[in-house]
Amino acid sequence: MYVDLHVTDGAKFEHDVSVQVEPVHAGDATLQRDGTRWRDAVLADLKKQGSLPLPYYPSFVHEDDPSSGFADDVPPPRFSHGYFLLRNRFGMLVETHSWKDYPTRVRVTRNAIVSVLQQAARHGTQWRADALAADQRATHLAGTSEPLSFAAGPDARTVAFRGYAYTRTPSPISGALMTHYDESKPQIWKVPLRDQITPDVVVEAPRGGYLIPAAQA
Repeated sequence: MYVDLHVTDGAKFEHDVSVQVEPVHAGDATLQRDGTRWRDAVLADLKKQGSLPLPYYPSFVHEDDPSSGFADDVPPPRFSHGYFLLRNRFGMLVETHSWKDYPTRVRVTRNAIVSVLQQAARHGTQWRADALAADQRATHLAGTSEPLSFAAGPDARTVAFRGYAYTRTPSPISGALMTHYDESKPQIWKVPLRDQITPDVVVEAPRGGYLIPAAQA
């Protein structure tokens, strides 16, 4: 199990933390089940302690445009927790929000760590056994169809997101639209969430392994 404790910036909203786990959207089916249960348990613990947690990364589909909504996808290489589904292990990204004050971020991060450790104490033995069983299944992938990348959408569902009232006006410097948030006016945004994930590149797993050029090794 690997946990990346991180802080994000960007838009202003009321949610104070997001928790993403893999395997959830891809990887071994048994580990996806375990990963989903782990994520949901941590989210539930955080909610009980007063947080407004999210199960997806709150980055707009179109930069700086709240109306574009969000995509909950298999993490790209930018996010470290996505590596672990490829190794039949569990990775979690805990992302607090930089617009919250420092004591809030420390408290929420502490609560997440405690929840993670409690879940590991309760279920770690079974999760380890499931991971080792997934390793064995992976030895039989040769000749089977394996996805290399995934995509979310284009279908979306509408979610209620706790943001703030905002306006978008041209920047006096660049002329591009800028978003200005009014933190005195909490607002429920009804925005699209693309979370139907399908493989977009699928190949036959090689029977003899890969030869990786030294420059990429």
